[in-house]
Amino acid sequence: MAEPIRVDIDGLAGLAKTLSGIRQQLENMGRDFGRYDVAIGAPKVKAKLSEVAGNWSIARRGITEELARLASMAETAAATYQATEQAISKAAGGHGGEG
Repeated sequence: MAEPIRVDIDGLAGLAKTLSGIRQQLENMGRDFGRYDVAIGAPKVKAKLSEVAGNWSIARRGITEELARLASMAETAAATYQATEQAISKAAGGHGGEG
């Protein structure tokens, strides 16, 4: 017989918040990457810096989109498990997840 499923609902909700926080920090990181172009005189250095900044921007966007997706999944899972737990408790004559 299979073991019962045990879900850490608070842990899932916390994971969603943590992932959202990481996403926000990553979005903020490197936004000013091209800000120093004026201080760089050599055209080849400017071109390479621009290339790195462009690549970083694309990679950062992909990572932040995945983090947002994962955070949403964790948040939805936590809410779904919480609702299921409350429904089972209510059906069993309990108080719906209190305590």
